Amino acid sequence: MDAEHGGKAPPTLREILSFKCRSKSEPINITQQIGPKESRCFGVHLLKDDTGALVDGIMAGKSIQDANHEIIARWFQGSDEAATLATHCVEDGKLDDTIMKTTSHMSEATKDKNTASSEDKKVVIKASEPSIRRSFTQKKLTLPGNNSLPSSIPLIYPSNGTYDFTKNELSLDVEVPRSGFKVLPEALQLLRSITKPVAVVSVCGPCRSGKSYILSRMLGSADAFALGHTVNAKTFGIWIGTTVLECDEFTMLLLDTEGIDYVEAEAKDDAGILVLSVLLSSCFIYNSTGVPKKGDLNSMTQFEMITRSIIGKRAGENESTLSKHFPDFIWLLRDMVLNFETQDGQKLSPTEYLIQKVLNHGRGKVASTADKVAGAIMMSFPSITCVSLPSPSDNAEVVRNIALRQLDISPKFNEGVEGFVHYICDHAKPKCGYEIGSEVVGPLLAEMVIKYVEIVNKPGAIPCISDVWSATVDKECTKQMEELKNAYDVEVGEIISKRGMPMEEGDKQDEDTENPTTLLGIHGKIYRQKIATLIKRVGSFLSSKQIQDINSKFTDAFVGPILKKYKDANYQRSDSTCRRIFADLYRRIKEKTELTRLTAGTESEYTFEDLVHELNTLETEYYKQAMGPAKRKVYEEQNDIIEETKRTFKYQLEFQKEHAKLKDEITELQNRPPQIIYRERDSDDDDGCIIQ
Repeated sequence: MDAEHGGKAPPTLREILSFKCRSKSEPINITQQIGPKESRCFGVHLLKDDTGALVDGIMAGKSIQDANHEIIARWFQGSDEAATLATHCVEDGKLDDTIMKTTSHMSEATKDKNTASSEDKKVVIKASEPSIRRSFTQKKLTLPGNNSLPSSIPLIYPSNGTYDFTKNELSLDVEVPRSGFKVLPEALQLLRSITKPVAVVSVCGPCRSGKSYILSRMLGSADAFALGHTVNAKTFGIWIGTTVLECDEFTMLLLDTEGIDYVEAEAKDDAGILVLSVLLSSCFIYNSTGVPKKGDLNSMTQFEMITRSIIGKRAGENESTLSKHFPDFIWLLRDMVLNFETQDGQKLSPTEYLIQKVLNHGRGKVASTADKVAGAIMMSFPSITCVSLPSPSDNAEVVRNIALRQLDISPKFNEGVEGFVHYICDHAKPKCGYEIGSEVVGPLLAEMVIKYVEIVNKPGAIPCISDVWSATVDKECTKQMEELKNAYDVEVGEIISKRGMPMEEGDKQDEDTENPTTLLGIHGKIYRQKIATLIKRVGSFLSSKQIQDINSKFTDAFVGPILKKYKDANYQRSDSTCRRIFADLYRRIKEKTELTRLTAGTESEYTFEDLVHELNTLETEYYKQAMGPAKRKVYEEQNDIIEETKRTFKYQLEFQKEHAKLKDEITELQNRPPQIIYRERDSDDDDGCIIQ
């Protein structure tokens, strides 16, 4: 890494502070003093300041502000002071007077630190993380129709493997080359059944180092995950426990992984296991035996590959920001018999030893393999903790058959395991999504497994956390909206079917009614239930803005068309029903007007005033019987018929009156006596009279 700075060692914290000491009159612009590139990337270094306090160097690639926060947080090892001092970090690339206060606080802390017992220290790099004693209960996951699952099943297994569910056996075809990984559908079903945010604890490390046993102990068992008794690997791929630990806030899921140095596996297989474990976990346990040395990092090149095998975002993010999305790192040292101490005999906690002696960077011009691995671990994980456990027994036979020899295990080992389990439970937290404040739930984790395995299986493909997150969230949100849309459709349909159409459509105010009688009221009640369920299901992994967006999308794109379907159907039923009601009411009036027409020539007793009165009565009765959104439009469309009826009936009455008058005149003429009119005869045959 030093080569990136033009062959010179990156500036140390002491050098940065010395700039301030030489110029107390005004803040110093770091960019001007040591160059723009150096001001952004300082490298990780361990050094002693003038007071003898250990200053853990600045994280590579971080901003000045974030780097100083890391220094303060690590120094005070999780104390409340760190949070206060972090507020005095450097801003905008400039040092201000408050960093000098930080130095004095460090000096005072040195005395307490050197006198404290190493057993009393719990060193966690992330200073703001509290220790909370949570209450967990065990819950057995089940599949539909299968309530007797094995204690663990494969989630991800080699491509040349075949899993027999009935025997819970995974067999590998050695004649077929291993070319990636497969995902077990039943395991995905188990993940999808977890509705709470998920804390994923995975254990990784060398083969035959006791990874499966330590996870089994977290479940109160000795063999929840299959244990091996020979030098051959027992676990292939990544297995999940079918029993989870639940607290009020989240569900804890345990993952057991294949040893990363199994002799029959290739480097790409080890890298794939490591990448998948890191990407899926919220707590990553690296399990190994004995005291690690700096040289041991040479065999852990898979960690150095992480920074090249995973990216956070397609553009705008560098390697150092991966720590925001990576799990907490716990190095579990097994079979420890030696004490941790400095050259001068001062006791060290396991975490202090790990950071000072194993993960410290060399300062040569050319970084060694061990330096690269150390830098990758320090840079990639947001917190680093080391825990040690003694050997379970001095008897090799007990260790070899540890699940069957529980009574022969060392009490000190059991005490250490119980302490480790409590530590994991107290510090566990849900896996975070890509967006700030988001948390992963079971169905989301299942989709992430599918997508990450697809990417890892493609040669040369690099998982992009933001891309996978976006695609996974979109798919899960769409799935949930589709499911709730169908439920909305069914429930609204059932209510409407019971009450029958047509019904009043209502207005916006009806949507808030708890006992709805209108279509919009029914819609509003069911919609509120479904949107609340939707937010409950997806709210943990969405931002406030995304929740607003999905609310609108669910309303407009999913529920909207269904509501329109019911509104259209209700309108059509209302239209036909209202036309029938009007026709029935109008028929009685029409019959009277027809009777009047058929009795033409006789003055009718059914007057025009009677007709107007009955038409007015028809309107009142119509609106009593009519139902639904079409009733007004239907009646208004019948106005022409009503007015035509009035005109026609009035004409009929006038015609009837004229006809009656004419008839009377004819009758009168018919009743007159005949009149004889005499005239001259035209011929001998003409009698000369006319009867009129």
